[in-house]
Amino acid sequence: MSLSAFSFPFAHWTPNALSVTTAFDVTTSRFIRNHLLLGLASGEISVFTVDDDTNAPCLQARLLGHQAPIIAFEYLETVSETAAVEPLFLSLSSDGVLSKWSLADKRCLQTMSSTTSDATKPRGMVIIPHSGLGEGRLTDSLILIYGCSTEIVVLNAESLETVFVWTGHTDWPIPVAVERSTEAGESRECELLTILPDGEVQSWVMAGKRKKKSASVLTIRREKGKRCCVENRAEWGRVRWWQKLSGGYLVSQSRGISFQAADPALEKGFVRTSEFMVEEGVGSIEIGTTPDSRTVIIITEERSIKVVVSKHDQLEEVATWSPPEFLQNDIVMNVAAYFDSSLGEGKLAVTSRPKIKAGILSGNRPGLDISIASITREHSNVINWNEKALTKSPKHGGLPDAPSACSEIFSNMLAVAHGTEINLYSPSVFLLSYHEPTASISLQCGAEASICLLKRVRINEYLSAGRNAGLHGGKEYLVAGTQSGDLSLIESPSYHCSKRLPLFPGAVSSAHLLPSNLGSRLRSTLLVSSSSAVSIVDIERARVMVTFPSHDYSRLVSFATNQGQNVVALTYQDGVRREWDMGDEDVGVLLNPPPSRGSIYSQEENADDAGMWKVVRLDGGMGGEHCEEEGEKAGEDSPLQLCDEFCRIGLPTATVNVRTVLRGLDLATKTAARRTRPTERRVVGNHPAIINAKSLLTALVPGGGLGSLLDSDDDGEKDEYEDLEELKLAVDQFLFRRRRPAILGQIGAGNKVSMLTEQVVSKEEISPTITSIKLLAVLTLVSALLVATGREDAVNVVLERMIRNHLGKRRVALGVFAKFWSDANPTIRWVARECLDAFVSALTENERNVVVEYWRDFLPVHVPPELSSAKEVVRAVILLGKLITDYDHSYDESLKKSVARSAELLLHEPVPIYQDTAIEVIGYSWTSFEKLFDAYSAIHSLIRIYSITLSAPRRETLHRCFLEIAAKNSPLLASSLATNISNGSPSSTPTASFATHQLQEMADISAAAMRIVTYIVLTNPSLFSPVLTIIIEAVLKTLESTSGLQEKVLSAVTDLVDALVTSYPTLAFHRPSQRLALSAAPGIIVVYDLKTSQTAYVLDGHHHLATELAFSMDGKCLAAVDRQDELLLVWRLGGGILSYLGSDGDKPLQPKITKAFERGKMADMKWTEDRKIIVRLEGGGELEVTV
Repeated sequence: MSLSAFSFPFAHWTPNALSVTTAFDVTTSRFIRNHLLLGLASGEISVFTVDDDTNAPCLQARLLGHQAPIIAFEYLETVSETAAVEPLFLSLSSDGVLSKWSLADKRCLQTMSSTTSDATKPRGMVIIPHSGLGEGRLTDSLILIYGCSTEIVVLNAESLETVFVWTGHTDWPIPVAVERSTEAGESRECELLTILPDGEVQSWVMAGKRKKKSASVLTIRREKGKRCCVENRAEWGRVRWWQKLSGGYLVSQSRGISFQAADPALEKGFVRTSEFMVEEGVGSIEIGTTPDSRTVIIITEERSIKVVVSKHDQLEEVATWSPPEFLQNDIVMNVAAYFDSSLGEGKLAVTSRPKIKAGILSGNRPGLDISIASITREHSNVINWNEKALTKSPKHGGLPDAPSACSEIFSNMLAVAHGTEINLYSPSVFLLSYHEPTASISLQCGAEASICLLKRVRINEYLSAGRNAGLHGGKEYLVAGTQSGDLSLIESPSYHCSKRLPLFPGAVSSAHLLPSNLGSRLRSTLLVSSSSAVSIVDIERARVMVTFPSHDYSRLVSFATNQGQNVVALTYQDGVRREWDMGDEDVGVLLNPPPSRGSIYSQEENADDAGMWKVVRLDGGMGGEHCEEEGEKAGEDSPLQLCDEFCRIGLPTATVNVRTVLRGLDLATKTAARRTRPTERRVVGNHPAIINAKSLLTALVPGGGLGSLLDSDDDGEKDEYEDLEELKLAVDQFLFRRRRPAILGQIGAGNKVSMLTEQVVSKEEISPTITSIKLLAVLTLVSALLVATGREDAVNVVLERMIRNHLGKRRVALGVFAKFWSDANPTIRWVARECLDAFVSALTENERNVVVEYWRDFLPVHVPPELSSAKEVVRAVILLGKLITDYDHSYDESLKKSVARSAELLLHEPVPIYQDTAIEVIGYSWTSFEKLFDAYSAIHSLIRIYSITLSAPRRETLHRCFLEIAAKNSPLLASSLATNISNGSPSSTPTASFATHQLQEMADISAAAMRIVTYIVLTNPSLFSPVLTIIIEAVLKTLESTSGLQEKVLSAVTDLVDALVTSYPTLAFHRPSQRLALSAAPGIIVVYDLKTSQTAYVLDGHHHLATELAFSMDGKCLAAVDRQDELLLVWRLGGGILSYLGSDGDKPLQPKITKAFERGKMADMKWTEDRKIIVRLEGGGELEVTV
């Protein structure tokens, strides 16, 4: 069963956050469609829209997905299940991280952690939307990343997986898009061009051979004999950049740009058709996309702007711009522009920062600003400036004046630092009333000593020896580091500052709790560092143990510890490593002289390889096993989770885990259910679990009522629920009435968080994905709250009406519901399936066909191997499995076979979520699947998985699957189970050479099949009542003396026999003699001897099924009741040594006693110790029958 992330980030937008107050520069910017993207040196991406009339920028979102400066943006179009054209954009940072974002809802869709080698710094990327090398949209588009290297990395644009590394260049190449593509047989080829700094153009052929069932293989070769150069001007300097445009290529040199047309007839291969000189020098170039032309924005080395339009093969200057007077005191950091030549207008956005004079910023506030103007062909100029628009951002009253600096989880609350004050927020207070913190802690220090670090520390009590040795209990502290180098210790639960320790002359940069398994001096102490010094602090005694001398003011990058020793090794930015021994004194002793400088990471790896050190890098990377103390983990009981990156940019943010909220509600509900009085078996309204759930629900549904969602458009259904008005009032009580709920954000791929502004969130529909995930969360919380408050009888009505009210009003993403279709949480799973059922049933035939066309490419039988791990693969099997099951006659056999085969492939994957999905889908779609694949093989695979499964959730998933198969075709399942029970036995007596593990594997499969039968028999006996004979006969084979499995399966056999006797009155078992009697068919009773694994007797003398069977106390007689003929029959069975002879040959054994009763007179019967049967009669009275 899957356990997908189910969390929502929430933020409170302060004035500083809305105006993007930051100390980082803008490294790149670009207009994409109607959005302005700013990439910062911190790795942040800010997304704006621009008003057409006033040129006012409106912040839409702030995205955190990179840790290094953003160097490039590119536009990409794809197809989604809800849109034929889904606009996306790619962001590339200087450390080689590539991320894909949705332009509609600003969500991170995919991220690739590293696209280049550590030594290569990327410079840009080129998108090839249609390379001609792939069979479909999933493999045809490519991304080329080039950098400060002779290599070019080629990635699949759909998965961001590296396809291959393109080598063989003599200098740093810059690639361009596809020149031509051809297809010959199984091979597909396309031509690519690269240009070197001296202007040489190299022609390359990329060839691909793709088959559906094999990996995509790409090769690259250089076209021999094709050596050409662009016609550039030597006085303009080296070629710095080029791009393919309509009709030719735009080439940029140091002092100008030119348009080059390809002409194979010429010796050089290119001819310059137009040029544009830039006397000030080309600083950088941005390209804007327009419907029929390209806008070239040239930023000169003197920071002036030239806007040139490239149309056909000519370059036309549209506008020239120099920084106006209002920017004379600012530094222009970046410029973005676009120009639509068909309309004759465009936009220009200038990001700037105030210059610093005498330590004071000349602007009204620190940070960047945006000035936006219109570009018009009519005036050949830049007009209608909106100057420094971010300075005019609206103010939010009631929020802290100082921006948030950092955050931490402390005492299951969120601690946020604002200036010199720490505010503590419970989940409900953070979500609904940030301006009224639960508690506040003020540090007694100057305004310049603002807090820059918060660290939760839990010091556990440590016992070194004895019965209770180990970690126990302990105390929780909050450590606050300031810009002035002080460290303040705050204790829980008093929430007051107990000690202030001055450490460094500069800001505290990091704090790490050392492990409890070190020597007694270093155990559970705190290693604190600044930009130039390191200290060891004893938290419990609130004292500084030692401050290590600085190393040439070089920054600490990692530290290492050694188990059981009082030694710490410090590695600095310049590669020097120093080991300090704390010994028994309050000072450290330097153990080794400073080694020669070298690679930091190589030194760490060598130390770790020796098996001695556990290394922690201060940037969060691990050089070895994680050495943080176990007590460092934040409160797992709190639904709040850290989102410190946003707090550090002035946007107080935390993530709320829906699963934790539901877990708290479930625990409170179970506790209340154990109360004595029925009226008290509900959770009271002031319970923390109820408050947390209501707070989250209020934040998800700001300003709206839930009761109105229960209204039906059909007047004829208003009386469907008697107390509907009361129910609407009860549901409305699940929302708090507060003034300032937090603003919702999103968590995307790689846990990348996108925070949306209130203006975006207030829209009726942001995107189908956000609509779906919010709807799922709301319905799940409402269902859980109804159960917790004692209204479980109304859950189905509320859920059905809310979903029905939503149908047709907003678009949804079916993939979201498929994501949680096999969720481990039963409430989430049930709500997701109800939503998927409702929205699929509401689709028209054309809409269903669109869904099929989108998702069928992701089926495992179709998807290329490099995309086999994509999340869409699992969802495709779920969605299409449901469609072909619910609409069996609407789809052709090829699609059905593809889905069935895909489910079978997932069943054999080692990834748990793949197997869980396949198990669920096979059970749900068994009616359609059983005739499309080898049903017996699929059931055998399920049994094999069951035999090695230990986790309870996986067993529960398998149980549901087998129950669904039994309900749809019990004879087939029973036959398969019987085969696996009996085929677990070898055909002959195992020899010494017969591998023990093979015999054990047979026993495991046989026992697993028996336990599956046991579960089905106990859960729904009617499913297997007609097929008990084949199951029992299969069990007998495993008990044969030649099988070698008796002892291995004995426990499973015992459980199965007990379940059969409990569930079926037509079956009886005499434990001492190990005889099992079964009314196998009308007029036939079979008695099996489990000791000999043989049929002992076949009994007849009646004409119908025996509805009740019972052995006498000594096992020598068997009584049966034929209800249709109202007969009581008793057979005398052999005993002692004669019992092994069984019945007389094949002749059935006749009853010794046959007694008839009036119809409806006999109630039941039982044996006594002296071979008498007491028959209880209807209406009272008993009758004794002596045998």
